[in-house]
Amino acid sequence: MYADFKGLNSEVVTFNCNSTVTEPGQLVKLIASGMVGKCASGDQPIGVVENVRNGFAAVTIRGYINVNHDGTLNIGYRNISASDDKTVKLDNTNGIKCLVVETLSGKAGILL
Repeated sequence: MYADFKGLNSEVVTFNCNSTVTEPGQLVKLIASGMVGKCASGDQPIGVVENVRNGFAAVTIRGYINVNHDGTLNIGYRNISASDDKTVKLDNTNGIKCLVVETLSGKAGILL
């Protein structure tokens, strides 16, 4: 039997977005009041894009996300930041604290 964390305490918020936000799965950051843009290396992500349409992005800001990760990312509470707009990395200097509940083949299940 396998535990499934999808949907756990999920919270999705709609933000205005700039033209860098183009597809589901992107990590995003706040760039202005009520507006998100895609993350670059070292940015602190606020969440993951679920849908983009007409200048708006639905973003999961709380709950379970499944994203790519660079390097070693162990389970437990870890500080993470963006490696790029689709990948997170361990970042004990600038990262945000999240609970990593699973890692497998370069993917990480994280509770925001």
